[in-house]
Amino acid sequence: MGTRGPTVRDIADELNVSPSTVSRGLNGSPLVDEDTKARIEAAAADMGYRRRRIRRHAPRSILVVALFLPRSREVHHRLFYDPAELLAGITEGFGDLRIQISVSVNQPKPELLNSKKSGSIDACIFGFTTPGNTVERLLRKRGVPTVLLNRESPQGNFVSTDHSAGMRGLLKRAGGEAGGFAPCFISFNPARPVALLREEAFLGACGEMGIPASEADIIRIDSIDRIDPRLIRDIARRKDALFCFNDFVAVYAYQTALLAGLSIPEDLALAGYDDSPIRRLTPQKIDTVSLSPYRLGFEAAVWLRSVIIDRSEDPLRRLIPGGLVPGETLRRKSRRR
Repeated sequence: MGTRGPTVRDIADELNVSPSTVSRGLNGSPLVDEDTKARIEAAAADMGYRRRRIRRHAPRSILVVALFLPRSREVHHRLFYDPAELLAGITEGFGDLRIQISVSVNQPKPELLNSKKSGSIDACIFGFTTPGNTVERLLRKRGVPTVLLNRESPQGNFVSTDHSAGMRGLLKRAGGEAGGFAPCFISFNPARPVALLREEAFLGACGEMGIPASEADIIRIDSIDRIDPRLIRDIARRKDALFCFNDFVAVYAYQTALLAGLSIPEDLALAGYDDSPIRRLTPQKIDTVSLSPYRLGFEAAVWLRSVIIDRSEDPLRRLIPGGLVPGETLRRKSRRR
């Protein structure tokens, strides 16, 4: 090293971690676990590292943001949201900072995150997906701030929609508060993390509003093909309204109802969720709840900026109320039984 003193990079090389992890560890960031902090401080002391004055991120430097999106072989999944809105929100949230967004449809490989190459990643965003346990531990160990979008984590940082508020809005729109109302909810097992939250929101909102509903009123499907004319006719005989996991499920249910000779909403009221682009494919507008990819990305980026630039230690646990998007398929109707 000559006459120069040891640097953060020298410590990182010694411990086989990234320079950003060393920097955060030396500054007591909660993003670095206590064991790693202790190793960093011990190595710094042994090497005679002298802490320099901390400088804020220079406007001319570039932050590297890794964005991970879910991979799916199903073409219809691409109609759930507009990735361009998500990217725009992330960009706007970082403000005047220069960022490079690296988009991947695969989970990050643990061996990559466990190498020095991951030191170039300043932040990770998991959009509509979650990291595996090994990846999550490695990101925490390396001190890379991470946010989940439209997923909730008891310990991690996330921005998600307020499912309970959304369900209450749909039930009120359907006139559920008037009494004598019998709804059911069709869930989607392949998206189990979000499906569970929406099932709980449906039952919780019904309970708050005095609408009789139980586990028996939740129909869980493994494939969209499970929605056939027989199922829809059976629902229409027993229920007033069908609340769907998302707009794609609602659109499929709508088309199946027409094939079954039913009228929407006269024979069966119908609601979706997320205000997805696919909602535009039906002749009648489906009542739904907005989910803004732009807002999710924006809120995540604002928090990441505060952590990276301002060294904020505040966690992110944000639920964004989804606004009711009125349509023509959900209304209060009288029981005909």
